[in-house]
Amino acid sequence: NYTQTDGNNNQSQRRIEIHTGGKDELLFKAALLHYKHLRFKEAIRTIDELVLKFPNSPYIIRGKCYQGMSFLKMGKRHWKREYFNIATTILTNALKNYNGDSNYDLREFTDFVIGVGEANRSVNRINAGIEFLLKRALQYAPNEHRSEIYVQLGYIELFRKEYTSAMAYFMKSNSLLARLGIARVYLNTKKFDRAFRIYDEFLTYNRDSRYYPEVKKTFITGTYFWGKRAYSQG
Repeated sequence: NYTQTDGNNNQSQRRIEIHTGGKDELLFKAALLHYKHLRFKEAIRTIDELVLKFPNSPYIIRGKCYQGMSFLKMGKRHWKREYFNIATTILTNALKNYNGDSNYDLREFTDFVIGVGEANRSVNRINAGIEFLLKRALQYAPNEHRSEIYVQLGYIELFRKEYTSAMAYFMKSNSLLARLGIARVYLNTKKFDRAFRIYDEFLTYNRDSRYYPEVKKTFITGTYFWGKRAYSQG
């Protein structure tokens, strides 16, 4: 609604219809709204509807990226490996075609790339395709994203058992996840005391962190094998 004044200074109300784009755009915006309000299942279903009804829509690629991010967030919420696997597949395929069209945004692109890196990290997997995407994103990433990209590259090197390279990437980042990566390098290089100091500090002061269950499991497993080894050596 808007107010209009006529020649006699009389105000009248008139209803106008604002053009908001095609139906495919409306579906994409609805999916994005679901995603931002953490309604991930609804976002996934809406993107499926978008793909089904408008297979040639310019919003398909971005929509699939947000669909992959929704699976990632659901994986973090329920800690289900299958969600991480689906997120990795969807994001990797979509990002191959994410190019410089009118909807292109570098910040959004790096968000998606970090997301697929995180899905891959959550299942402890080496993935050359994701590594390529991370290094590509590093060329364009805003400064606030570089730290997160370094962390994901560090974990890929960690899974590859290239501990020196992994540590070099982790040291470029000041994030909590990088600190946990350093602890895992220490575990794998049998510097148990250094690793356990990091884990103990994390578990004491970061109980609300989304990484808490993962770190607790790693800490318990590492402590068990370290203790078993120490016992066998007297």
